[in-house]
Amino acid sequence: MKQILEFWLLGRFKHLTIADIAAMFPALTLLEKTHGYKDIFEGGRGVGIAEGRAELLKCQITRRFGGLLSIAM
Repeated sequence: MKQILEFWLLGRFKHLTIADIAAMFPALTLLEKTHGYKDIFEGGRGVGIAEGRAELLKCQITRRFGGLLSIAM
């Protein structure tokens, strides 16, 4: 996890070194509470939840009404 966050920070602050970035954080913060962690991991989790719900709804509709039709436009 630390490497992923370092990679993200170095990409975002291209003009800084890892030492410069570390100096920006005088107190340690739990990784899960950082904006970088939330951007990387929680954003993806939200997409996964939405995709799972869509798949569940598709299964329920298929059971209730039969196969779904694919309409090309």
